[in-house]
Amino acid sequence: MAQIAPRVRFVVMATPMPTPRQPTDIDAVLHRAAEAERAGFDVVSVADWAVSDPFPLLTLLAQRTERVDLITRVVANATRSPLLLASAAVWIDTVSNGRFILGLGASIPNIVQGRHGFPFDRPATRMIDSLTIIRALMGDDLPGVTRNADGTVRYSGKAIQVERAAIDLPPRRTPIVIAAAGPRMLEIAGMLADGIILEMTTPGFVRWALEQVRRGAARVGRPLERFEVVSQPSILFEPTTPERQRRWEGAMNFYINHCVYPEFDRLWDVSGLGDEARAVREAALAGDRARAEQLMVETIYPHLVVTGGQPDTLAAFWQWLDSHLDAGVTMVGLPLELEETIGVPLDTVKARVAGRSTAPAAS
Repeated sequence: MAQIAPRVRFVVMATPMPTPRQPTDIDAVLHRAAEAERAGFDVVSVADWAVSDPFPLLTLLAQRTERVDLITRVVANATRSPLLLASAAVWIDTVSNGRFILGLGASIPNIVQGRHGFPFDRPATRMIDSLTIIRALMGDDLPGVTRNADGTVRYSGKAIQVERAAIDLPPRRTPIVIAAAGPRMLEIAGMLADGIILEMTTPGFVRWALEQVRRGAARVGRPLERFEVVSQPSILFEPTTPERQRRWEGAMNFYINHCVYPEFDRLWDVSGLGDEARAVREAALAGDRARAEQLMVETIYPHLVVTGGQPDTLAAFWQWLDSHLDAGVTMVGLPLELEETIGVPLDTVKARVAGRSTAPAAS
């Protein structure tokens, strides 16, 4: 079984966001994962980007890598049944010899309804039911779950009911982490998951999120000695080249969308950026994209995004890393091109993290 949070680990995304004009290049993804393993990354992540099924690709990655853990970041929970999620997770975990972590998220209506055509209703309740059924199919004994005489699982939840659920491989307790931003989903993680994935984080938000996780764990009397907290900085340069332009535009779209979607209001408020996010939303909904981008760069990016040119970028990165590790982050997402981006290789970052316990961090 993949180890949960024994130390700070570093994860790289293997799959760039595909578009109809630039679909996924399977060979390029496999090459990127192999490069990440050689570079010393601990985990390789695969996204579904709301347009794909990551599990076939993960099967290939499990066979083409030897050391790195593999994680979905993240699968939209409402687009797949708990049985299929459990089956896929156990398959990948088996093929990879215990190197898989299932990352799930409730997602948003635009993805669940708009792209997949499924209803988006009671996401927190559905997550509880899904996690309970998945865990039962992985071998856990949980309240409300009945094992039938033939070994199948029966569960009657508020959103999902199953009568004779089973998977075709022997149960394996594969770790599960969930993307969460609101208090209810964070509490659910404390009750039933092995970790959380946090986006757009400030140290204050990480600490607040872990308070909600502990509250959920306490509700069910569950210890949290080992719990993964995944986050990453956005490292951006001014868009002076086509590649930098692509990354800049992608990040800008990501952050503006998260200001527009009301599901993330609590995240912005807890981070102390609620008024700033609402100003971006107002400009975006009014059709003033230039104003929305200006507000984003001036009022939100300084708190969330590592920007500038070397050595300013490196100093900002060290500050982000130290403050987030102090807050409780255990897995840090970084670009494969780290040395080209901030001027130091992954080995230097790892050495700094290893030395944090014996010496103060230098700026």
